[in-house]
Amino acid sequence: MLAKQRHNAHYQCGEATIRYGFHPRCGETVIVTGRNRHGGEVALTVRQPDGTLAQLPIWMTEDQAAAMMVTQIPRLSLA
Repeated sequence: MLAKQRHNAHYQCGEATIRYGFHPRCGETVIVTGRNRHGGEVALTVRQPDGTLAQLPIWMTEDQAAAMMVTQIPRLSLA
């Protein structure tokens, strides 16, 4: 009997930098081992320092994430 394995040739492993300023590992480069959809959003599977794997929303690695900040006056109306 042949073992069934997931075909993952569509995604190459690599690295990504966490750019979201409120993430505890902001600024760190992480090893990406996979990519999938989680809750309708694209998420990266990344290796943590202790060797375990974690899901990271891909938007946290994009340049726009670095520009996110807390403001004194809300930018959206309550309505």
